[in-house]
Amino acid sequence: MIKSALLPFLLASAGAFAAAPEMRVTSDKPASSWEHAMLSGNGTVGLMMMGDAYHDTLYLSHTEVYLPYLNPGQFPALASRIAEVRNGCLAGNYGLAGSVINQERAKAKNFDKRNQGKRDPFIGVCRLKIDQNGDAPKDYERYTDYMTGETGVTFADQSGTIRRSAFASRTDQLIAVSISGKNRTTTISLSGIPSSSDEEAAMIADGVKRVDAEVREGLLYFRMLFKHQNEYNSLTGVEAAAKVITSGGACSNSTTGINCQNADEIVVLVKIRPLRKTDNTDSKFNELKQALDAVAPDYDKLLAGHARIHGEMMGRVTLDLNASTSDRKLSNDALNMKSLKDPEPLAKIERAFMAGRYNIICSSGYNPPNLQGLWTGTWAAAWYGSFTTNGNLPCALAFGNMGNTPEVMHAFFDFVERQLPGYRLNAREIFGTRGFHVPAQLTVSPRETDYSPAYPHCWWHAGAAWFCQFYYDYYLYTGDRKFLAGRAYPLMKEAIEFYEDFLTETDKDGKYIFVPCFSPENKPLKGPESTINATMEISAAKQLLRNAIAASKTLGIDAKLREKWSAMIDKMPSYQTGSDGSFREWLWPGLDDRNEHRHVSQLYALYDGAPDEIVKNPALTKAVAYTIRKRMDFNENKSRTMAFGYIQNGLAACHIGDAALAGEIINFTARRNWTDGMGSFHDIGHIFNTDISGGYPYLIASALVYSEPDKIRFLPAKPKSWKQGSVTGLRLRGNVLLKKLNWENGKAMAVICSAEDLNTTVEFPDGSAKPVQLKAGKEAEISFAY
Repeated sequence: MIKSALLPFLLASAGAFAAAPEMRVTSDKPASSWEHAMLSGNGTVGLMMMGDAYHDTLYLSHTEVYLPYLNPGQFPALASRIAEVRNGCLAGNYGLAGSVINQERAKAKNFDKRNQGKRDPFIGVCRLKIDQNGDAPKDYERYTDYMTGETGVTFADQSGTIRRSAFASRTDQLIAVSISGKNRTTTISLSGIPSSSDEEAAMIADGVKRVDAEVREGLLYFRMLFKHQNEYNSLTGVEAAAKVITSGGACSNSTTGINCQNADEIVVLVKIRPLRKTDNTDSKFNELKQALDAVAPDYDKLLAGHARIHGEMMGRVTLDLNASTSDRKLSNDALNMKSLKDPEPLAKIERAFMAGRYNIICSSGYNPPNLQGLWTGTWAAAWYGSFTTNGNLPCALAFGNMGNTPEVMHAFFDFVERQLPGYRLNAREIFGTRGFHVPAQLTVSPRETDYSPAYPHCWWHAGAAWFCQFYYDYYLYTGDRKFLAGRAYPLMKEAIEFYEDFLTETDKDGKYIFVPCFSPENKPLKGPESTINATMEISAAKQLLRNAIAASKTLGIDAKLREKWSAMIDKMPSYQTGSDGSFREWLWPGLDDRNEHRHVSQLYALYDGAPDEIVKNPALTKAVAYTIRKRMDFNENKSRTMAFGYIQNGLAACHIGDAALAGEIINFTARRNWTDGMGSFHDIGHIFNTDISGGYPYLIASALVYSEPDKIRFLPAKPKSWKQGSVTGLRLRGNVLLKKLNWENGKAMAVICSAEDLNTTVEFPDGSAKPVQLKAGKEAEISFAY
C-alpha cells in the first residue's frame, strides 16, 4: 500500500532523525464543527473532512472563489483634502481627519453603507456527502498524515472495518477520495453549503442566482451561479464534477446522488472549476468530464505522485524538542487538553510547528493564504476571509523564507503584482502621491475599503513597505540576484516614491512628520484614532530605505539615489521611551501609550530583525521588554484575542534576546490556539484562522537562530525548558542553509553551508563571536557551549 511504498522516500526527505515527532496526527472523535475538521490542500483546492462515522461531510473549496458584490461605485476622494487634514492634525484638531473621511465617503456616488468596508467574501464551493449504513462504531480514529497530505477516518463495527481517506492532489489538480469496507450501502452526493444563520441566508439570497446539484451523464454535478459581477472579480460562478468508480458491487443513480452496494472499494475523483466572465458560457461540464475521464482511478498511485511533491516540501525542515514518546502519541484532542495544564508543552509545540507548516504549504498556490487559508465551512467567514495586511497575512507568510519554502513566497509575490495597479490608484486617490498604498484588508479587489473614523486604515501606509520587506528578504535568504534586480528592487524604489511625496512636513529639529497616520488598530490614551508619527509607520519607512540602499549597492546602480535615501533616513524621528517605560507607539507630544491592546504595532522593527538602534540601546531594549510584558498581561488576562499579536510580541522578545518572555509566549500560544484538526485559531478556541500557522513556526525558529547577511546568532532566545533538541533545514540570510543545529546538556553543534563564498560572524549565547569563512557548497561545523 501507499504507506510502505513511500516510507523510505519520506524518511529521507525528513532527514530520518531518530526521535522524530509523529508525522501522522489523530483525533478521537468526529469534528464538532467545521473549524475542527482535518485539512488537506494543494494550494488551489482544499478539503475539510468532518469524519462522522456513517454520515461524513467533506467541505470543498477553491482559492479563487469569492462571492461578487455589486461594484462599490466611486471611492472617497481624500487626496483633495489631504492638506486640510494634515494642517488640522498639526494644529491639534485630530478629529478633523475623521470628519473628512465621513464627508468624502458620503459624497462618493454609490459608496453607501452597504458597501462601506465590504469586500467580496471568500466562500466554499460545495459539500461531498458520504452516507453509509452501520451501527456502534469502535476503534474510531480521524487522522492527517503531514508527509503525504492525506486525511481520513478509520473505525470498525459488526460488518467489518471502514477506511475513508482523501487528499488534494498537486500532480493531478483534483480531490481524490477512497472508501473501503465490505457489505455497505454507500450514497455519495454533491450539494451546496447550507446557511447556518440569518446573515448567511441573506448573503445567499442576495448573491447567488442559481444552484444545481444532480447526476449528469453518470457524474455527480454541482454548479453555483452568482447574481452580481464587479470590476475586480473575474468569476460568474463555480462548478464541480465527481466521478465515482467502484471495485466490485453495483451502482445506481438517483436524482441527486450515486448509490453503491457492497463495493470492495469506491474511488471518488472531484474536479472544481471557476466559471469566468471570459468563458461566455455558464458551464464547462464537458471539460470537467474529459478531465476526469483522463485520470486513471488508482487512488494509491495518485497519492504517491502527490506525496512525492508534498512530502519533499514538508521534509525540508524538522524540529525535535525531545518531547516524551507518550505525549507524542496522544491524539490532538488529548494533547490539547493535556497542554492546558502543562507548564512546558513540548509535544504540543512540536506538533503545532509541523501543523503550522503543513497548513501554510497546503494553502499556498495561486494565492497566498487568506485568513481561512483556503478552507471554509461557512458563508460568513470572519472579516470576509480577507487578506488582512496589517498583521494576519504577514504572520502567515512569516516562515516562508526561513522555512525554505519559496513556493509560499512566490504565491505572495504573484498576488501582489496582479493587484499593483489598484494599489497605485489608492496612493493617488487617498494621498495624491506616487508609489502605492496597500489596504489593510482586501480580497479580490486591491482598492481601499476601510474609510472609517474609528479605524482609519485609509491613513495607514506601512503596508507597501512591509510587502517590500518580504521581497528583499527573499533575496537575502536565496541570493537570487535576478529576482532582486527584476522584481524586488523596482518595487522598493516605487514604494519610496510614496514617501518622497508624502513627507512634506518637518518639525523644529528638521525631522519628518508622518501626518496623517494610523497605528493598527490602537489609539492613544485620551487621544484620537487619526494621529501623527505612529512608530510603525516610521519603522517601516526606515527599513525600506535601508534595504533599498543595500540593494542598490549590491546591484551597483543608483548611487545618486542612495545619497538621497541616506539623507531621508537622517531625517527620520528617533525611537523613544515613554513616561511609563513603554516603547512609544506614537513619537509625538501628547499621544500617550495605551498598552491594554491586542496589537503591538510599534514593535514592527523587531518582527523580522534586530536593528542596532534598538538592541544596542539598553533603555530602548528595556522599554521593549516592558511593552511586551504589558501587552501579554492584557492578552493573557483580559483580551485572549488575536493570536498573531502574541506572535509579534514573541518575535520582538527573540530579537532582543529575552528567552524568558519568548518561552512564555511560545507556551501560551501552543496551549490554546489550535483546533482538534490542528488548524489554528485567531482567538483562544475561536475563529478558524491560518495566520499563526505561519507565524508560530517562525517564532520557534527565531528563538533558535537569527541571521543577517554578515552574522549568524545561535540560540538567541532558546527557552530553558528546551534542554535537548534539534532543528534542520532552516534558511539563513546570506543564502546559507542551516543543515542542522543540535543542543544538549550545555553543548551545541551546528552545520551550515553557504551557496557562495561568504565571510560572516558567528555569535554565541555567551556573547562571544568569531569570524567564519564559508566556501561555496562546503559544509562548516561549528561547536559551542550555551
